[in-house]
Amino acid sequence: MIEMKEKLTGTRIYLQKPEVSFEFAKKMFAVVDANRDIIMPWLEWALPTITKSAEDDFAFAYEADKAWKTGERFEYPIYDINNDEFLGIIGVIKRGKDRNLAFELGYWLKKDAWKKGYIQEAIKLVEDELFAQGIVRITIRADVENENSNKTAQKAGYTFEGTLKKSHYNMCLHQFRDLNLYSKTKA
Repeated sequence: MIEMKEKLTGTRIYLQKPEVSFEFAKKMFAVVDANRDIIMPWLEWALPTITKSAEDDFAFAYEADKAWKTGERFEYPIYDINNDEFLGIIGVIKRGKDRNLAFELGYWLKKDAWKKGYIQEAIKLVEDELFAQGIVRITIRADVENENSNKTAQKAGYTFEGTLKKSHYNMCLHQFRDLNLYSKTKA
């Protein structure tokens, strides 16, 4: 089992294991609620029927804490290093049973944090931590129509491997969707 550091610090952002607190949940819910229009087409958990209140984000933090302890998933809130502003989340999800199988990254940012390189910096922080622990492959999947996520994977140096046809049912769009698969391996 790998053990991710609870805090990863970059030049403009830091990633911090989510605290299981109502204060964090309120902060996260406010950002999610204000940015549903850009999150929802791609991430079902942002549906107002799923994330209805700060209590739902408290449950997210609680479940993230449990998953952290098992090494199955590591959720990192992304914060501006200058003012501790919550910008979004990057998730690190274990795929497969073997320790060295792929970990997958997923991410989202609030709209006013877009196109500033925060996600590329977050990806690099997580990559360095995973590769240092012997992980040899990291993947990113993005809906074929999610231009921002596809561009982010490419800018972060991930190789396009192909399109997974109708591999995900998107509850927001009420249809099966094609996902592009990107990967990076340890040099």
